[in-house]
Amino acid sequence: MTNNPVSGPSAEPLAEALIEKANKKSAFKRQTSWYDGTVLMEIGDEIIWLKIYNGKVIDSRDNVPPIGYDFKISGTIEKWEAFFSGDRKFGDLLRAGGEYYSPEITIEGNLMEANRMHETIHLLAKYTQEVVNNG
Repeated sequence: MTNNPVSGPSAEPLAEALIEKANKKSAFKRQTSWYDGTVLMEIGDEIIWLKIYNGKVIDSRDNVPPIGYDFKISGTIEKWEAFFSGDRKFGDLLRAGGEYYSPEITIEGNLMEANRMHETIHLLAKYTQEVVNNG
């Protein structure tokens, strides 16, 4: 992998730290205890694919496997960095702001599943922010 302003040397250490943090959190376990699925995070050009089962992340990749994903959280590196720095709130980046303004971080794929996992999406964003800011 190449250097990246968000995670330093590569997305792999970011993914590893994110998984370690998520799997230690009771809120994440509670929100995902009945989930058996996959989430793709695109942070600029970096890809973090997560397999979540029974309250924890059990697998990850830096690419999208043939089975795909249930839903994807994606945005440009600039939008993610605005969130990581605290300049913007994650929820604000997700919301459309009127007729001519679309979300800056998007959710794609199975939107019914994404809606059901709404809190998990916010937890993953929060934990990613914490990893980026605190190592």
